[in-house]
Amino acid sequence: AKGIAEAKEALRVNNLSEQERVAYERYINNKRDEASILSTQELETKWQVEQAEIRGIEQGIKQEKIAIARSCREQGLDVETIMKITQLSREEIESIKN
Repeated sequence: AKGIAEAKEALRVNNLSEQERVAYERYINNKRDEASILSTQELETKWQVEQAEIRGIEQGIKQEKIAIARSCREQGLDVETIMKITQLSREEIESIKN
């Protein structure tokens, strides 16, 4: 049972000398700090990956809009119509080469 194991550990720690107890507590605190740092690093890495995925998706959407605008220009549609279709700015559409 978990409670028994914890009680045994507490009893063992209580039987340590003052110097051993201080060293043990320092060790436990260091392990907690390490676990916290690792957890933070894992969260940061996960967040960075998610942000990279979002940027990739946004880039893909933008490239698709540009491809549609290019096709529209090739078909002779005016810039205003292409702006409505793609939601690209006038400058973005005008910068697209046929």
